[in-house]
Formats: sequence, structure tokens, C-alpha cells
Amino acid sequence: LAIKIAEMDAGNDGIFLDIRKRAMGLIKTNPKFAGEGIDYLQIANHLERSGDYITNIAEWIVYTKKGKITELGRNDF
Repeated sequence: LAIKIAEMDAGNDGIFLDIRKRAMGLIKTNPKFAGEGIDYLQIANHLERSGDYITNIAEWIVYTKKGKITELGRNDF
């Protein structure tokens, strides 16, 4: 399950980058929507960071089960 969580976080990172790209495009093409674009960027950033925290929790669960520190990054599964 911990590995699945890390995989989901990697997908979450991709979604964050897509939202960031779209929000920046919105701001550049329609400056009147800059406020909304910034809101989207902040929301996406908070969601991406939440995924990182959840991955950290999964790493601690692996540690308590195996007694070994395991970093569940994108290249570890």
C-alpha cells in the first residue's frame, strides 16, 4: 500500500505541473484573470504538498513495519 501511495503522489506531481502550466497560460493570455490564476496555483501547490506529506507518512509506516528507512520516491517502485 505504501508503494501505491508513492505512485499516486508521482501522478499528483504531474497533475500539479499541468495545472501550473494552464494557470500560467491563463494569466499570460488574460491578465484580468490573474487573481483566479494565482488562486489555482496556490490550490494546486497545497494539494501537491499534501501528497508529499502523505508519502512521508507512508515512509514512516514502512519504517515501523520493516525497521528500515525507505524513501518512497518516483524511482523507488
